[in-house]
Amino acid sequence: MDNLRAAFAHFLKAVTEQYWQPNGREGRRAFWSFVLILVGLWLLLGLLSPLPLIGFLFTLAQLALALVLAPPAFGLSIRRVHDVGLSAIHAFIPGWNLVQFRRAGTPGANRYG
Repeated sequence: MDNLRAAFAHFLKAVTEQYWQPNGREGRRAFWSFVLILVGLWLLLGLLSPLPLIGFLFTLAQLALALVLAPPAFGLSIRRVHDVGLSAIHAFIPGWNLVQFRRAGTPGANRYG
């Protein structure tokens, strides 16, 4: 239960305090907590979308979720690659970014924080 509470705390911090903040570093736990909660919300709304009469509301909610959470997702991705000592461009190279997101951060300070 504490892990779930911590995951939601990381998610809320990324969405509220660091909405679009590409500066600094972000650890693996905070990054993957955000990703898992975002995917969970997306799947839940997707499962409810086929409902008759009100399904389109869940589809609209999925779209709103994607639009509202895109900036914190980009900022978090940039901070994550900063944690491994790479520039922001590495967060947007498909495939390569997943490898970098899984790597442990550089110990101590690096040029990004």
